[in-house]
Amino acid sequence: RTPLHPPFISSASRILEKWEVGRCLVHLDSFNDSDFMQGFVYNVYPGGRPLNQSFPKTVHQTWKSAERIPKSLSGYMKSWIDRNQDWKHMFWSDNDNRALIQNRLPMLMPFFDTMQPVEQADIARYLYLYFYGGLYADMDFEALQS
Repeated sequence: RTPLHPPFISSASRILEKWEVGRCLVHLDSFNDSDFMQGFVYNVYPGGRPLNQSFPKTVHQTWKSAERIPKSLSGYMKSWIDRNQDWKHMFWSDNDNRALIQNRLPMLMPFFDTMQPVEQADIARYLYLYFYGGLYADMDFEALQS
């Protein structure tokens, strides 16, 4: 693996910036990715009018794999499900994180592949919220109320 250095990060940043500008100018009626639009917090017409500013009731959590969640964390995870029964709970594994990048931002795979697994998970957390909305809860956080 190569360590991330400023030119490498700058290149990834330019790629994302170009992608984001194009994405924000998409008219809702011409966009046919329903999963993307269903969870998306807002979008903008070229004229700048905000659309769909609701907050999706979705909790995102991630761990290496569903089979490897430590028993010490399972109660915390269950608290999010039990106290937010009307919310969608989305669990993401390392493989899911990779698929998210491959499917949504394939141009970033060369950068993603240079990162350590924990760094990949950090990037993926932002992308869950970006693409699907909702909130992210670390596995060692307990939901105390809905």
